Order: sequence, then C-alpha cells, then structure tokens
Amino acid sequence: MGVNTAIVAQGQGIGFAIPIKMAEFVINQLKSGGKVVRGWLGVYVQELTPEIASGLSLKENDGVLVSDVTPGSPADKAGIKRGDVVLEFDGKKVNEVSDLTNMAAVAEPGADVTMKLLHDGKPKDLTVKLTEFPDEGVPADEEERAEEQLGLSVKELTPQIARNFNLSTERGVIITDVVDGSPAEDAGLRPGDVIIEIDKNKINDLDQYSAAISNAKPGSTVLVLVKRGDNTVYSALRIGGGAEKSQSN
Repeated sequence: MGVNTAIVAQGQGIGFAIPIKMAEFVINQLKSGGKVVRGWLGVYVQELTPEIASGLSLKENDGVLVSDVTPGSPADKAGIKRGDVVLEFDGKKVNEVSDLTNMAAVAEPGADVTMKLLHDGKPKDLTVKLTEFPDEGVPADEEERAEEQLGLSVKELTPQIARNFNLSTERGVIITDVVDGSPAEDAGLRPGDVIIEIDKNKINDLDQYSAAISNAKPGSTVLVLVKRGDNTVYSALRIGGGAEKSQSN
C-alpha cells in the first residue's frame, strides 16, 4: 500500500517516490512553520487496470478508481462515490495513482478544486473544497535538538510526515536542516534523512534522540544510522568535530 497526505492508494502495481520538489516543499514548511499544512480530499484510490475497467463495464482504463470515500470528508460532501473514476484534478489529467497523489499533496486547504469523473460510466464535473488534513503536521513548539552542537535540526517522525515522504519507516527523527561546514555536513547527513539508530541504539522518537546526544561526550564520535530513500547510511558523527561516512545498500 502506498499512502500520502490526502489520498490513500491501495491495490496492485502501486509504488511511487515523492518528487524532489515536493520533498523540498515539505522540508521548507517544517523549517518555516514547524508543521506541514496539506489539503485533504478524503478518498482511497487504486490503479484502474484493464481487468477492473472491464468488470465495471468501462470502455477504457483511463484515470484512477475510487475504492472508498471517508465519511464527512471533502470528497464525500462533494458527492464522490466508491466506484467513481477520477480523470482530472484541478484541470490536470490523472493517468495513474501517483498523479492524483502528487497533485493533492501540494494543494492548499480551503482551495476549491474542479474534478472530472466518470460516475456509473458517465462524465461528471464537480468542485471540491479541500480542508486541512486531520491531525496534520508537527507541533511548532517542538525543540530542534542539538542544532548548535551538531549543526542540524530535527523533528520527530510522525506517521503523517512519513506519508509525506513516502517512507517505509514511521520511527526515528527526520533531519530538516543541516548547517554548512558543521559536523553534520561533514558526516554527509542531509535534510530528509531519518535517524533510526545512534551507537546501535534504536531511535524511535525525539526524546530518545535527545538522550543519545546528551549522553555523548564532547569531542567523541557517535555512529549514526539513517534511512535515506530505500537505502541505509552509516555516518560517524563527531560531537563538535569532523566525521567519516560509509553507505550500506
């Protein structure tokens, strides 16, 4: 199953990566406001295969299939139903799940979005007023730990942020900024990396991360394991100094 902030994609043949521009969009929002504000449509979608299209008596398999609609969601209020086929979103064609996923992911809450659908095989146009995703974002008052000492800023990785980045893990802390010339940069750490271990100790949340850094002696080196895309990367991070790195694929 592939998931994002506004749409849940389910079914066969689903697997996509968040584009670089979208990742930058998320990181910039985390840095500027402390949370990611995203539009919410409230539908579950899947690829419309030729076999499914035939089963629905559709002549073609263009668009993506709505497999469920969240009660009370913007999609529900606009009249989108299970079995509808989404052809266009905000004037742009929807050819596959990732198209709709990415379009909805950068849409602003409160925006009125036009959509073209097939409902019972017949064309249907409607307008959806997006709302903010429920329980969206990271609290702005969370501290960015070890920023001065290590030259990096982090946020706790919530399930929502994991969905934003299409991450396979929902534990750890995500790096939102790396200072030029800092120990973190010397270690090869990057914004978007997810710290999942420090000195072979699992990091599930911000408290564990803070404790691990606090327990490290100034001038010592800690072994940091990060999740970067589909790979894991080990970095030797010196507390207040330089670093060495190696990668595990």
